[in-house]
Amino acid sequence: MKQARKDELISCFPCTPPELISVMKSGGIYGRRYAVNFCVFLTYGHELFVRCYHKYSRSNAITESQRYVFAKDGFVRYGVDDKGRWKAMTFREPVFYKAPYYTNQSYTLLNVDAIDRSDMRYSRLSEWTTSSEGAISFLRLYCNHPNIEYLIESGYKDLILRTYDYYGNFRSVGVFAGVDLRSNDLLKMLQLTRTEFKLLQGHENLYTKYCICKNQLPDLKPEERFEIADSVYYANELITFSQAAGTTVMRMFRYLNDHDLSDVIYRDYIDQCRKLGYDMHDTAIGLPHDLLTAHERFSQIIKYQECEKDKQEFAKRIEARKVFEYESGDLILRQPQCGEEIIAEGKALCHCVGGYAARHAQGKTNIFFIRKKSEPLKPYYTIEVSNNFKIVQCYGYRNNIEQEKPDEIKAFEREYQNYLEELKNEQQRIKLKSA
Repeated sequence: MKQARKDELISCFPCTPPELISVMKSGGIYGRRYAVNFCVFLTYGHELFVRCYHKYSRSNAITESQRYVFAKDGFVRYGVDDKGRWKAMTFREPVFYKAPYYTNQSYTLLNVDAIDRSDMRYSRLSEWTTSSEGAISFLRLYCNHPNIEYLIESGYKDLILRTYDYYGNFRSVGVFAGVDLRSNDLLKMLQLTRTEFKLLQGHENLYTKYCICKNQLPDLKPEERFEIADSVYYANELITFSQAAGTTVMRMFRYLNDHDLSDVIYRDYIDQCRKLGYDMHDTAIGLPHDLLTAHERFSQIIKYQECEKDKQEFAKRIEARKVFEYESGDLILRQPQCGEEIIAEGKALCHCVGGYAARHAQGKTNIFFIRKKSEPLKPYYTIEVSNNFKIVQCYGYRNNIEQEKPDEIKAFEREYQNYLEELKNEQQRIKLKSA
């Protein structure tokens, strides 16, 4: 707006009707005592005039502190200079009373219907917000970019944002960074294709998340990006998770979604795997069938590693467990000498025995290693035996998912169970003699 126009408009301000003066003195249209600042909308021709007032609580006196004009050719803010004259000033939100004595600069809007009789009638202020906060800044934004009307009309009003300072006080009104206000074409403004625009119809609140996905996951199809935006996950998290597990973003997304897993638990699971040194690029580790169970077992492993008492209990039971050791043919069964051996066994064979280290140390169960005599140090099969001398489970690499249990192991299990029965009978005979 040119300076000559600004100088002309200052003399065109209409008077505030007496009924609105009475409303302000009574505390506002709702009679609220704390409503001390007011912005009154008025018209004279097609311009929208705004007069800003402050009401003193003690004297009930009303003073005018700011004035604004909004028109097709721009906007202007007027303030009073040191000589008491109204003059054009730098635009900002109304300042009703200078600090430090009074810092509340919020205001109540009066005579809002005047907007509909002015050049601002298509601004859709009342559709953008039911609050008065930032109303003056919104009208300034509309004067600069009348095409924000298209955003509000199309359901994208949430892209018109309020910004705040460090102390939480309102500062200004702007538009989401992804919106191009240089265009009057809605698709170009939103930087969306027709396919993307149709996907977001009825889901306009997902626009910002979708834009993030589009920026960070350019290789995905629009439908896939929309699925991610419509979930609780964010693109950067899925990228981090997929890189950790050595898989694609969409496979990771499907995995988390299908198993109803939160990003919080999977992030913690990644930390556990790194702490324990597991290879997450192994699908059995990175995408376990039951992540919650795996997470709990890894928690037990970490807990055991940090628990000195369990280590002492482990050492106490080594001598008593020697009776469980066994050999047959080319196979031997030996007990672990420390909890770290059990953890290493589970890591080498990619199964969950590491989570049993604490229970083994506490004597709640018994874990043993089956080895080939020719390779006594190489993990082959792991067996769990209950305290009542029963084989609970016996598994090799990845719980035998990829290959069937060999005949030599099946035969070894049968022989070893017979041996356990003999041990059980022997212990019962000893108890009877001692009784």
